[in-house]
Amino acid sequence: MRMKLTGSYNNLIYKVEETQGKTLLEVLIEDMGVSTRMIRNVKRQKALTLNGHVVSVSGKARKGDVIELKFIEEPHQIYPNDIPIQVIYEDEDLVVINKQTDMVAHPTKGHPSHTLSNAVRHYALSKGEDYKPRLVNRLDRDTTGIMIFAKNAYGQHIVSEEMKADRVEKYYRALVHGKFQIKKGEINEPIERESAESMKRIVRPDGKESLTLYEVEQELSNTTLVKIQLKTGRTHQIRVHMNHLGHPLVGDALYGSFERMAIDRQALHACEMRFKTPRNGEVTIVAPLPEDIKNAVQFLS
Repeated sequence: MRMKLTGSYNNLIYKVEETQGKTLLEVLIEDMGVSTRMIRNVKRQKALTLNGHVVSVSGKARKGDVIELKFIEEPHQIYPNDIPIQVIYEDEDLVVINKQTDMVAHPTKGHPSHTLSNAVRHYALSKGEDYKPRLVNRLDRDTTGIMIFAKNAYGQHIVSEEMKADRVEKYYRALVHGKFQIKKGEINEPIERESAESMKRIVRPDGKESLTLYEVEQELSNTTLVKIQLKTGRTHQIRVHMNHLGHPLVGDALYGSFERMAIDRQALHACEMRFKTPRNGEVTIVAPLPEDIKNAVQFLS
């Protein structure tokens, strides 16, 4: 954890305690965790100050120096839309929401507005913060639960690097067809597209390594509520692995479910995440089960 880092959503402040002869560039990379891409922007924008004076990254750091990195936002096309969102965690660098179903995450040509990013932009401005929301993790349109947005490129970089290094614990709850003979286990099967043109994924020998852990939480009449931990992050991984076991997600038409009475989407929810934040140590974020999955559990009991 980087205990010495302070500041706000639009800057990063670091007080040098020991230098060991480091340059400012070395301090930025090694002690503050700043990416090389951000450093290029810092140089261009003249966004680095040392004790209140604009400096270059080639200067030397001395004990007691105060380094400030300003996050200068480039022009962007994410405009605010007043859409209600449930914020379940927030700090200087991150805002985490409990995503509802049928929501697009980020503007596209086909969906340029009224996305979660537009909603977060409106939320930020309502609090007096002006930043471009940056996606850190993604969920399928009809999957609910934890979605992380970064308020600055620094927050996005730090948490994305944690994810790449498999240091982020990700848990889901899914309502699936059938009952499990083995109540707790793992699925270690490679995943790849069914064909080059298909959006559907399948287990196949030439696929990417994929590991899913699961544990039965509640058995219903002919369906089961399971808690799942993703150890890798392949597209549709939970949906593919559960279907491979013969337990497709309830409501998941793409992977073999014909249930439409209980729920009108795949019954999948990102319920818990544990990771180190850029400035505030480790956090555990929990998103309660949404009403439609609760109702489906009751309907199928």
